Amino acid sequence: MYQQNENHHLEIDHVGRAYILETVRWTKFLAILGFIVMGLVFISGLLLAVVMPSVSIIPGTAGSTAVNSIGLLFLVGVYFYPIYALSKFSSNMKAAMATSSQTHLNEGLRYQRSMYKYIGILTIIMLIFYLLMFLFVGFMIGGFAANSHYN
Repeated sequence: MYQQNENHHLEIDHVGRAYILETVRWTKFLAILGFIVMGLVFISGLLLAVVMPSVSIIPGTAGSTAVNSIGLLFLVGVYFYPIYALSKFSSNMKAAMATSSQTHLNEGLRYQRSMYKYIGILTIIMLIFYLLMFLFVGFMIGGFAANSHYN
């Protein structure tokens, strides 16, 4: 059984530092890429909302472009926090490795935990959504099959 002792401290040796610094490089790259993609999706959503209704070839399709643009802007909103937390994790861990700061290390790990918690909750929500969609489609297919049997 594990017992915590105040006299024992966790130390990060040169191998651990190398792993953390390599991870920091990748997380920084992914965070920057995520911000760029979010910016492009945000601009696309705005352009879809503003420009597309005025150049619509098919009459009456302005509503669908509004729904699509709202969907894109919603996705940007949903994915902003995990990318922000990834960026904060990266910068705090880099500072922790450069200055041996316990505060930066703890703050970086807090952002990492927060990011994974957010993604986990989002995954649970999506799994529930998929289950509901699967049940809905199953009931619809069953209803169509029952109706076609009587015809």
